[in-house]
Amino acid sequence: MPELRVNDFTGIHSENSSELVAEIMRSHLMRETTNIFINGHKFFRHSRSFVGNRIRWTCAKKHSSSSALNDIYFGAFLYYPDFGEEGRMVITKTGCKSLMLGKYYYNGRQNAKNKHWRWYCAKYHRGCKAIVITNIDLLAKKYIGKHCHSPPDQDISGVKPEEPTPAVIPEGEALSKAPNIQRRSTLKTRRSAEQA
Repeated sequence: MPELRVNDFTGIHSENSSELVAEIMRSHLMRETTNIFINGHKFFRHSRSFVGNRIRWTCAKKHSSSSALNDIYFGAFLYYPDFGEEGRMVITKTGCKSLMLGKYYYNGRQNAKNKHWRWYCAKYHRGCKAIVITNIDLLAKKYIGKHCHSPPDQDISGVKPEEPTPAVIPEGEALSKAPNIQRRSTLKTRRSAEQA
C-alpha cells in the first residue's frame, strides 16, 4: 500500500513522486463539506472523524455494491489499497490454486453477499487476518485488515522447486543423533527378553 503525503491541503501526492493521486474538493450545496476523490471514488469526512491526529473518511457509496473501501484515514499519512485491482488465479509452488492480488496470495473462497467472494490470506493459519472481497471477475471491492507479514516470492511459474537431496548418514551416527529411537529399540529387546 502506498504512503501518501499532504501538499498544502490542495491534494495528496505520492511520497516518491509529485504525481497527484487524490484530489481534495469542497462541496457548496447544502453546507460546505470537504470531500476527497481517489481514482474517481468519492469520500466524505465521517461524523466521528477525529482519531488522534487523523481524520476518518468514508466512501460515499459504502452501502452500495460498488463501494471502493469503507473507511480510510487521512492525517500525516493516508493508506489505501489499489481500488479495483484485478486479481488472477495462479498455481503456487506447492501446486495449489490461489488468488493473487497485488503481491499477496489468497485462499478459501467463500460466497459473500451480492455475488461477491470473500478470500482469506494464504497465511491465515499463521495468524494473518487480511481478507479481500472480490466480484465474480476477481476485481477487488473491499479490503479488510492488513497483512502481518511481507509478501512472498513472486515465482508463480507453477514449477515445483527441486527437492533437496537427503544427506547420507551412517546408521550408527543416525541412531546417536536420535536417542528416542535407540531407547525404543532397547525397550523392545527388554520386553521380548522378559516374555521369553
